[in-house]
Amino acid sequence: MANKNIIILLVIFQLTVSSSRAQSFYIDPETTSYINDAVYVPKYNHVFFFGGASMMPYDMNDSATVQTAWFPLGEFGDIDASVLWDDDHLLLFVDSQYVMYEIDSARVISDWVTWPSWPEEWQGEIDACVRWGDDEIMFFSGNEYLLYSISENAYTERNFYTAWEGWPSTWQYALLAVLKIDNSIYFLQDDEYILLDPVSFKLTAPAKLWAANK
Repeated sequence: MANKNIIILLVIFQLTVSSSRAQSFYIDPETTSYINDAVYVPKYNHVFFFGGASMMPYDMNDSATVQTAWFPLGEFGDIDASVLWDDDHLLLFVDSQYVMYEIDSARVISDWVTWPSWPEEWQGEIDACVRWGDDEIMFFSGNEYLLYSISENAYTERNFYTAWEGWPSTWQYALLAVLKIDNSIYFLQDDEYILLDPVSFKLTAPAKLWAANK
């Protein structure tokens, strides 16, 4: 039995969900160091965390520390970004290419396809992406964002997200992940997160992801 005086660090990500209660992710430090992206899947109320070419599902209904399990996705490179395409499909990005992942069958169902016409300065690399609206995907690379319209099959806006009013001055480098949960957007970077209300476009101050539990 482990010494009960040993302090176990757990990551706690406070989220406001539709029931207006705080939802926390409790994940041990070794696991968090492996995470390089995440996406929320409303159909199952799960967050899928990605590390390398593996995925770890997290049930948002859990209220205590759970044992994490990673599931390999296939023989390909590290997942750079992921986005919800529809209720049962995700797009998984590695560099400038993507595949479609079917959630219900837990398998990749497409060949690799090159995403069209990212800015040359991005050199075919993205840090994160998120379903911004019903018809929009927002891509992030470095300190820039690019808004893509699905129906128009075209980019409609490009700018610096670090220039948004209220963006923290300490957050000037690449994002870890961007999640959309209910009507709010969560930005993750290192051991902090910030929250954006897309209607009022108000940003919260950075909050710590880490806490200690004895």
